[in-house]
Amino acid sequence: MSECGVGTLLSAPANDRPMRQMAPVALTVAGSDSSGGAGIQADLKAFSVVGVHGASVVTAVTAQNSRGVRSVNPIPAHEVGAQIDTVAQDMGPRFAKTGMLHDGKLVRMVAAKFNEHDIGYLVDPVLTATSGDSLAEVGMADDLVLDLLPHANLVTPNVDEASMILRGRNIGDVKEMKLAAEDIREMGPEAVLVKGGHLSTTHGVVDILCTGRGVFQEFRHQRQPGAFHGTGCALSALVTGYLAKGEPLGRAVARSERVLQTMIASAYSAGGGAKFLDHMAPVKMAALRW
Repeated sequence: MSECGVGTLLSAPANDRPMRQMAPVALTVAGSDSSGGAGIQADLKAFSVVGVHGASVVTAVTAQNSRGVRSVNPIPAHEVGAQIDTVAQDMGPRFAKTGMLHDGKLVRMVAAKFNEHDIGYLVDPVLTATSGDSLAEVGMADDLVLDLLPHANLVTPNVDEASMILRGRNIGDVKEMKLAAEDIREMGPEAVLVKGGHLSTTHGVVDILCTGRGVFQEFRHQRQPGAFHGTGCALSALVTGYLAKGEPLGRAVARSERVLQTMIASAYSAGGGAKFLDHMAPVKMAALRW
């Protein structure tokens, strides 16, 4: 009987080795939130809920809590590029999302790397925090329009961010949300989801998905009392995760909207400011049903 040593196993033909099942990979390119409620921390939790492996590229380190942002320290653009290269060359992310990019150098670097590695992506144009604190340099909205929006699969601004992208246009109702979505889509992205949670004129919350001129899908939800930290990050990450799994865009958005409502309904306080989403609430509910 011949011996079977380690060397024999390592030199076995590739065809004789068991095939590994590769998990779909979703990539977040965003800032770190020290409170754990938004940014890459929230994105990775949302990816786990969807059932994809989450990889992360840190664009900035922030000092923040439930009450607000105290400082923002961007990572050098070349280091951000190196992070994307390293993940893309080995793990081949199927889809990516951007969060806080802070300045034009980071925007241009991320756009170049997505193009180089042929990565589909969603742009969450993070310009201000829930607290109202700025998370971007003046003029960064213009950099997004020039470098990232033209090739994005989806852009997910809230009404304030949509207004900044459209150079200060007032967006005060659903009709104006639809017009804004159409005009942002004319800048190049495949689709635009304008989020209406910041509108004070509506009793509920309305989000508008535009996939073509005059082609809209509305998502209406009951407004939950209180302020919530990281809802935009969670929604964009959920959509990114479903897209990484191969879901069609419309279905990915619809499923994400439903999951987000479960997270909001189960939100809790962990400080004296905005509430934190319970990212694991959908998983807990599924476990109870099982």
